[in-house]
Amino acid sequence: MPKVIAKLFVVMANVSVGMIWLWVAFFGKDSLPCLAPFLLALVILTAKFVWRHCYRPQENHLGVIYRFGRFHRFVDPEEWTVLIPFWERVHREVSLYMRTVEATFKKVELRDGLAIDMRLKVFFRTDLRLTTRENLLQVLKFEGPEWPEMIKTSLEDIVRNQVFLESTYEEIVSQRKSREIKKRISREISMRMRGFGIVINEEFGAMPVDIQPHQTYFEAVQTSRAAAPLGEAALERLRPVLNELNRIKHEDARTAFLLELASKIAEVKDLPEIVMPSMDGNATGEGRDAKRILRGGKTIYPEPGRSQQGKYPLAE
Repeated sequence: MPKVIAKLFVVMANVSVGMIWLWVAFFGKDSLPCLAPFLLALVILTAKFVWRHCYRPQENHLGVIYRFGRFHRFVDPEEWTVLIPFWERVHREVSLYMRTVEATFKKVELRDGLAIDMRLKVFFRTDLRLTTRENLLQVLKFEGPEWPEMIKTSLEDIVRNQVFLESTYEEIVSQRKSREIKKRISREISMRMRGFGIVINEEFGAMPVDIQPHQTYFEAVQTSRAAAPLGEAALERLRPVLNELNRIKHEDARTAFLLELASKIAEVKDLPEIVMPSMDGNATGEGRDAKRILRGGKTIYPEPGRSQQGKYPLAE
């Protein structure tokens, strides 16, 4: 306001001097007292004009002034200015108060292969005076929701493709590493958003609110815990069959085993994966010789070419 008053005083002084000079030139010095009412009327009209067209934004708001339908300048929260009628108008006022945006990300992969679910909160404020020239016209059209959406999009790229891909779960839960991650996210998002007039603190602008392992982690833990008792129960059910197989001939044992396997496949309707021995060893003969078990000077497995037709009914 003091600047506006000073400019107004300078303008009025120049106008008054000009009027006095013209009055003296035409009517002489003796008629100067008659000029006083005109000067007083000029002061009153000028004061009304300034009062009507003087503008200052709301507290902690930035004024955006357009001239002839195009952006002209910004008006700071504590600044007074006079808008020229029919030339200038207030396009909008942008709040400079702190805002928050919250983002949730599912299944964020880490360096050790574990996935986590996390929730982040970002504190930001908008200051269009910091917007780069190439982004200014675009940002001036923002209505409000565009800023949080831009932050969420950039935040997802930083979280998924930069920060957490270089960390393990143990490093994240440790206090020192979590502070480093918070600072890195804050710094990265601050650098990206500054060109759009979004101000984020580089130290603590982004706050991880909640970090939990993904649901697949809990399922894997439950599966591993249940695998041991299930395996022991399956072994106990299979023990009588194995004992019985030891008391019969090899050919009959294989047949009985295949029949039992076929019946279980029919029950569960799922074909199990059977690990076969390497073919490289069989091709050279070394694997076959290494797997022979001598008992009483004879091999358990018959030599190649000695198998009789129909000896293994389920092998065909």
